[in-house]
Amino acid sequence: MNDSVGLKVPDIGTIYRNLDGYVRQYVGFIDRTGAKVIWVNFLKAGRGYEERLEKYVIEVSDGGTSYWNVKVHLTEVGLFGLRINGRG
Repeated sequence: MNDSVGLKVPDIGTIYRNLDGYVRQYVGFIDRTGAKVIWVNFLKAGRGYEERLEKYVIEVSDGGTSYWNVKVHLTEVGLFGLRINGRG
């Protein structure tokens, strides 16, 4: 996966223009420092993920902007760890 530092502008633009086209999965956890974090997966809608969202944490290899995720730090209120899959 690409770290947000290496992202290309077209990837961000594609995601931004198509936010309505993703289903989302929210996974909450407390990290080793005690901070509350929500991991948000964005998965391209219509690809069969919907049936599994409530039972499994979904991870996808490759796929480019069809799958990406970000973490929300609730304790300090901020986003971090943006990851967009590689194109394969």
